[in-house]
Amino acid sequence: MQFYIITHPATVPNEADIISYLLSNELATVHLRKPDSSVDNVRKLLKAIPASLHNKIVVHNHLELSNEFDIKGLHFNRHTQHLIKNYESFPGSKSISTHGLNEITDLPSVFDYYFLSPIFASTSKPGYGGNSFLMKDILKFAKQNPDRKLVALSGITHKNIYKVKQAGFYGAAILGGFWDFCSISEKMDDVSVFFHQMNSVLL
Repeated sequence: MQFYIITHPATVPNEADIISYLLSNELATVHLRKPDSSVDNVRKLLKAIPASLHNKIVVHNHLELSNEFDIKGLHFNRHTQHLIKNYESFPGSKSISTHGLNEITDLPSVFDYYFLSPIFASTSKPGYGGNSFLMKDILKFAKQNPDRKLVALSGITHKNIYKVKQAGFYGAAILGGFWDFCSISEKMDDVSVFFHQMNSVLL
């Protein structure tokens, strides 16, 4: 299963180091999402990460940074979807956030994968998600639409990651669960424990 770590919307201590560790150890693809940050601040964060790792980062919001950095991909949402035509020549991956299976069906097939949320109750947004989808419906959709790679988002932990696999998801995107763990971690190497917990359940 593919793992995607979404950056915390706020500034996090040692953030560039944590991202660099994730990428250099090939633990996950990083989605750089800073909705409240200026393009200059996002640029500074990218520059704080070794250039050799930029091709493992997917950028949200400030899509124009793809003209400055050799990034892996661009991520769109309902507010930026209309900009997809401006990036037809972009050679990297393109992904998009969605909130319903019908929405995915209606989208053009230009996207490499689709974030689908909320799958479980969110750990970063209390009161958000929890009963939005039936896993059997997702599995049916995944089997009928193998070209539409689904990535589960919202409330993903080692306690429910196996359900994500059973539902036919291509991958899992994690925000709160990962950064909450990092906030209590005393060693950078402890980040590996998070993924060990995830992968041990999937075996």
